[in-house]
Amino acid sequence: MGPVRIATRWIVAVTLALGAGLVATGQTVAQDEPACEARPTLITWDGDAGTTAWAEPLNWSEDTLPGPGSHACIAVAGTTVSLDSGFVASIASLQVMPGSGLAIAGNATLDLAGPDPSSLASLGVFGGTLTGAGTRIVTGAATLDTGTLTGTGRTVIGPGASLVIGSGQGGTLAIGGGHVLVVDAGATATWGPGPHDITLEAPSRIEVAGTLDIVNDRTLGGSGTLAVTGTLRKLSHGTTVIGGPLDLDGSLAVETGLLDAAAGDGGLGTDGSIVVGPGARLRLSGARTIGPAGSVTGAGILEVTTNGTLSAPATATWAVTTTYLTGNGSLTLDGERTLERLWLFGGSLAGSGARTVT
Repeated sequence: MGPVRIATRWIVAVTLALGAGLVATGQTVAQDEPACEARPTLITWDGDAGTTAWAEPLNWSEDTLPGPGSHACIAVAGTTVSLDSGFVASIASLQVMPGSGLAIAGNATLDLAGPDPSSLASLGVFGGTLTGAGTRIVTGAATLDTGTLTGTGRTVIGPGASLVIGSGQGGTLAIGGGHVLVVDAGATATWGPGPHDITLEAPSRIEVAGTLDIVNDRTLGGSGTLAVTGTLRKLSHGTTVIGGPLDLDGSLAVETGLLDAAAGDGGLGTDGSIVVGPGARLRLSGARTIGPAGSVTGAGILEVTTNGTLSAPATATWAVTTTYLTGNGSLTLDGERTLERLWLFGGSLAGSGARTVT
């Protein structure tokens, strides 16, 4: 008897020798393969059409496309299903099991309505739209190059998973409609190296509890908030612009180049820390406050520029090598301070306590 496929597991018939010449047949051993979680109206991928097209009914169990209210599962190792050519799919939830993948391209749309969460081992968005109110958790790897995340749901890069925003030749990832992109604790994200911009419109947010590395010189624009409770690192050598609110309660390391937080009000964190490396610069505008336990250190330059105000209470640490005030940028430093280098080019320095410039 040959292998028989039942759901998403392979069952192999074996013959076992039992003692002196006794034989039992028909027993089975299951070889491990990711299995779909049982859900009502579950439709599974079987690939019977011989293509990777989502829109082909023959590729699904019972030759039926997943529709509104149904749950879909892709669990065929080595298969990346393609949703493209403007096709619109609306379902309750999707499971993409390890070894399988999903790519949304060609102005196609996938609406994950929920309330059941979706689990995606591999996800690529290359010009399509991912929408809906449901939560989708990436358990392996995601690439978001161009296209749109929208709807009131959440796309979560789970612990141990990875995200790349911008692996291609260029374009824009748009996040809006209240959608939240989360880099969970224990997850890693990279913006770049492709020259890709991000637009983030309020009330949408990017929440970084893990690590986000910036390795390109592009713009994060819009009115939405970049909220960092984990680690944000600027590693590219040119200028990267964060045009909306930056809410930092974790750590920010500007290791090279210029990070221009050009607009938007935001706290620099109750317990946030900023390190500006040698030859690097952090430029701030908008109204910002360093929290009581916050710190600004490093051998680089912190600049407060036109229409920017920055306040640091006496309990916060200020030990950046160069403090640079330009335009009408204003820095209020309370407490006794020792500044290694202070440059004033139209800005102002205020605050209680004595200040010594070494």
